[in-house]
Amino acid sequence: MQYQAPMLYYGRMEQFPYLATAFGQTLRLYRERAGLSQKTLAVRIGSVSSYIRFLEYGQKMPTINTFHLLCDALGVDPHEFMSEYLRSQSRLAMLEKSEIHVPQANPCGNS
Repeated sequence: MQYQAPMLYYGRMEQFPYLATAFGQTLRLYRERAGLSQKTLAVRIGSVSSYIRFLEYGQKMPTINTFHLLCDALGVDPHEFMSEYLRSQSRLAMLEKSEIHVPQANPCGNS
């Protein structure tokens, strides 16, 4: 029998697209700090630059194995990466909340 991830996992990624966006922002931050191009990073992890681009644009999330390969290639501790990722995720979540809860102007001019 093949393992299937619970539907909650898929729903959560769709409900919270900023999770992948935050990962991508964090990856780009550390890649640029390391002075690496997307192509160079891809070669270091045995991948292609389009995969790095997808990660940075928040279109994909890496497996845990790929995450560790990325950290090794960037010379960053996985815990440090995750701490920065969580900060980025929190900022994006707050932005999303502020955009959702912005009061709408009353077209009639009444308060």
